[in-house]
Amino acid sequence: MAWYGHLLGALAFSLPFLGLSLWAQGELFLSQHHARLVTRVLVALDRNRPEWIISSYPPISFLLALLKPSALTLSLAGGLLAGVMAWVLWNDLSQGPLGFTVRLALLASLVMTPAWAFLATQSFSYMISSFLFFLAWRSLRDWLIYGRTWAGFVAGMCLGLAFYASLYALAFGLLWALVTPWAASATESTSPKECREALLAKTLVIAFPVLMALISWAYLNWVASGDPWLFLRDPLSGTLAYLNRDAPPMIGLVAALRGTGHELLRLPLYWAVGLIVALRARRWLPLYLVPLVSATFLRALGFYFSEALLLIICTVMALGTLCRWSSRRWGIFLVLVALLQVALGIALPARDQELVHWRDFLREGRPFATDEVEREVATRLRQATPHSILTDDRYAYRLIARAGTARPFVLPGDATFELAMSDPGRRVKYILLSVEEGSSPSALSGIPLDEFALEATWPDWQFYRSKAAPPLFNPAVSTSVVSGAKVWGSFGE
Repeated sequence: MAWYGHLLGALAFSLPFLGLSLWAQGELFLSQHHARLVTRVLVALDRNRPEWIISSYPPISFLLALLKPSALTLSLAGGLLAGVMAWVLWNDLSQGPLGFTVRLALLASLVMTPAWAFLATQSFSYMISSFLFFLAWRSLRDWLIYGRTWAGFVAGMCLGLAFYASLYALAFGLLWALVTPWAASATESTSPKECREALLAKTLVIAFPVLMALISWAYLNWVASGDPWLFLRDPLSGTLAYLNRDAPPMIGLVAALRGTGHELLRLPLYWAVGLIVALRARRWLPLYLVPLVSATFLRALGFYFSEALLLIICTVMALGTLCRWSSRRWGIFLVLVALLQVALGIALPARDQELVHWRDFLREGRPFATDEVEREVATRLRQATPHSILTDDRYAYRLIARAGTARPFVLPGDATFELAMSDPGRRVKYILLSVEEGSSPSALSGIPLDEFALEATWPDWQFYRSKAAPPLFNPAVSTSVVSGAKVWGSFGE
């Protein structure tokens, strides 16, 4: 097929995800990942600090958001990438002996699940990570089966590039590098010494790019700030999403296995293809199991591994494996398993709180009251004069992202923040204070409020106004309710 045929096919496969992105944006849905990233970009642009990209991880998403800092930009880019990935999978499946109905059912097991819809439209970093992991697996497969040396270098480069989208790439790359010799030894026909050298070279081809990506990014952070690991500790960095704060604790191997096992319940296609691999190419099984081992290992160390990403990358690897190890006699069985996976993906509850929120949003089909509150508050905050609202962007990032500008705010990263904290009455007009129960202390903890009056409250927030400043919120009381409870408090009382 000509290049323009592939381009049209990828665009056609992208249309449903682009439509979903536009609809979700219109219904005010905003993921935590996109809110953090957009806020970080808005602050960098407003403060004219493009060098902050060094401490903003993942940098690929940051660079994309620089073009136009909005959640819609990231959602549309993720939708396009999802379409490209689906098109590549469809073409790969078409090269095998499977019939049209079987291929359609197999692709549906991926794209007709809430996890895929979430990654495609609400988590650009995870979407590009899954795409690069898929390309790496695809190239690794071609390298070891057909001996295409260039494919091995492509696999390594994809994993190296994936590091700039997700820290998970480090675990994937190192584990794949460790087990690649085991899979490759089955096809080596050279002398033992030459075989050992060849296997070592294969290991280095996979491991070197991702290790160099880690070292180079740490070096850039060290040159810019003196701290090589600054990008891991930045308050608004995407790496905060890796810390298991909101999800149930997964520290310990038993808890990690339990969490991974919960996701395996929704991956019957992954089991089925794993069985085929075990029967037909046993030495490939360790390579095939790398996503499960990576997720379990990271969770056992206390890190958060995205539930949606694990579901998607396992399914993608299963489909990518079937492209080479499939047979028509498996057709009916694969269709049934694919349909079962779609049903389980929709019916079984999720454990990741944001994925639960997304599923509820798809079920309701309309904005949540809390999102409407955020939009209304952000609209009013945007009207404030520049650098007049003192707040902590570790908590206010959703409001800043919805406001579409960081100009009205004074934040902990600003040079004037400490001065504003010591004498807020002279330095700022307003104070936006988080009062969420159970959260870690805000940078505004202990700030003197003697010269300020409480102007507005809503769940987890209080807004104070200097007695000499004009009000931002009109005197009104919201009547929006969720489960019979008031969503936001009074304005102007």
